[in-house]
Amino acid sequence: MAEQFLSRLQDIEKTIAGLDDTLKRMVTILANMDEIRSDIRLTKDEILEAIKAVPASNSDSGGNLDHVADLVKGQFDQIATFIGKALEAGLICNCDP
Repeated sequence: MAEQFLSRLQDIEKTIAGLDDTLKRMVTILANMDEIRSDIRLTKDEILEAIKAVPASNSDSGGNLDHVADLVKGQFDQIATFIGKALEAGLICNCDP
């Protein structure tokens, strides 16, 4: 009976340790999400400023719009790289509940 009790305690300890790891990952993900949101806000502001800087008469030339498109693509590439690194580090997983 004592062995069963100890066995159950060990199982509970393993479960708690697993929950601890999960909680640490969740906190890391939430912290990273705030950083991603901040980056997206900054990027949005930069994009809006770049669009406002394009004169209406030059909008047909496409040169300035290409610059804006490159800016947008670059920012999304940075976000994708950040998320990819988080996935590789195991901070974000595709786990079943």
